[in-house]
Amino acid sequence: MRSLALSLTIVLALTGNAAAQAAYEGNWICMKDDKQAGLLTIYGNGYGYASNNFGDKSSGTGTVQGFSDGVQFKDGPFVSVLGLEVGRLLAGEGAVSLTLERPDAILMICTPMVTGVM
Repeated sequence: MRSLALSLTIVLALTGNAAAQAAYEGNWICMKDDKQAGLLTIYGNGYGYASNNFGDKSSGTGTVQGFSDGVQFKDGPFVSVLGLEVGRLLAGEGAVSLTLERPDAILMICTPMVTGVM
C-alpha cells in the first residue's frame, strides 16, 4: 500500500496539475456553529463527506472541479442537499482553512486533519 501511495505521489508531482490540487486535496475536519459537523475528503475530481449526525442526507460523494483557490462542487449531496457551490481556500497567519459556501453565506469552515499526533 505504501508503494502505491508513493508511486501516486511521484506521478502527481510530475504532472503540471498536481501543484494546484495539492492545496485543497486531503482530509478536512468541518465545523458548523462551533461544533464538529463532519469529515470531508477531496482527492482528484471527487469528494466524500461523512456527517457526525447519523442518517444525515448531506453525507455522501460527488465531484469537484479544482481551481487555484479552491473547488467548485459539481454534484452530490453538497449541491443537492446543502446548496453548496464552492470550497474556498483561505491562508492566513500560517493557518489554512477551506470555507464551504452557498451563494448567500458560509455554511462550514474546514481545517486540515492532522494524523499521527497524540
